[in-house]
Amino acid sequence: MKMHGSHTTTLATASLAILLMSVQLALADTNIQKRHVQLVTPQPYAWDEYGPTNPLKPDGSDYPCKVPQGGKFQVNGTPTEMVIGEAQVVSFAGWAVHGGGSCQFALTEGMDPGRDSAWKVIHSIEGGCPKANVAGNLDAGQSPDNYTFTIPDDFGPGDYTFAWTWVNRIAESPEFYMNCAPITVKAAAGTTRRVKERREAARSGRRDGQTSYPDLFLANIGNASNGCDTSEALHEQFAIEYPYPGDSVSYPDGTSNLFKQPCDGNPRNNNSSVASADPSASSASETAGFATTGSISPLTMAPTSSATSISSLSSLDISIITYSALTTSQQSSSAIVVASITASTAAASSTSSLSGVCTDGYLMCVGGTQFSTCTGGMWTTPQDLASNARCKEEGESVGLDITNIS
Repeated sequence: MKMHGSHTTTLATASLAILLMSVQLALADTNIQKRHVQLVTPQPYAWDEYGPTNPLKPDGSDYPCKVPQGGKFQVNGTPTEMVIGEAQVVSFAGWAVHGGGSCQFALTEGMDPGRDSAWKVIHSIEGGCPKANVAGNLDAGQSPDNYTFTIPDDFGPGDYTFAWTWVNRIAESPEFYMNCAPITVKAAAGTTRRVKERREAARSGRRDGQTSYPDLFLANIGNASNGCDTSEALHEQFAIEYPYPGDSVSYPDGTSNLFKQPCDGNPRNNNSSVASADPSASSASETAGFATTGSISPLTMAPTSSATSISSLSSLDISIITYSALTTSQQSSSAIVVASITASTAAASSTSSLSGVCTDGYLMCVGGTQFSTCTGGMWTTPQDLASNARCKEEGESVGLDITNIS
């Protein structure tokens, strides 16, 4: 009986030790989560692990958004709603701010971004992000700073993915952080803009050949950033000055200790007219959301019993259109536009399928009740609009000209 009692005591002691070890490991994992900085608001996509608190992998295999290739973007609850022109808050958790650094806020259309998605920068923070005036990491009781931005009215209402990227000032090796969140953009009540006003605003938004909304800066993620890194800035322990920050820039730590970053690993910035020194080199087509430059190939519509063909789109004229103020009940993710391309010699008509080369991110009204999206240079299968909405057929466009018929 004594041996049996001793054996029971030994088992109980071992079980208690295992339990204590499990608690310690859980606490350690929690501390790791709290230590690293991650996006809190807007609410990010759901995560399967604590990965979002780490930088992207050096080989870029989890670009974009710290989601591994083949992974799924899962909305955590409901997307954050943001009204165009209203102040929005970005907040973080964690205390390992690595002496601050430089951050960018960017948008891409939809809630399932991929490696080829075009991310348009709407605000850059050069130095002092995610904490200003800090030598290293935070002390107990301190927290990262909050930052504000607005959705420009060059972006139409709809579903987007918001990205926060961060190049930290202090680290053992060059790093690149990226967290993402699903958002739904809403039109501001009573907002209207005339064609002329939008054109003038778009053109005046260019400075030194740069667009108002450059593509996202990329570095430190191997081939995904074309070998570009921030090792020089890291060696000096300076926050980087972005090659293409856009028009909306803030400097929480001032401008005296910024390192002029020599490369940008995003080929869209290096190979597009963003890098042009001639402000007149391109038109307003570049300024609205996700428009790209270059010639637009003729489109053809596959003939059907109810369709005619579009043999060409010639004499293209960029027309930034006015969108109507809608009530909350009238708004939908496909209801408003930022810009359209009109064709003086195109006769658009309804069809069940589209063919021809197209510009990524552009839309096509199909039959007045459907629309197709250009993805990877090809038109997707047309999707229905809301039952009370009709679109105007005017060729390939950045957005849709929608009329509410209710």
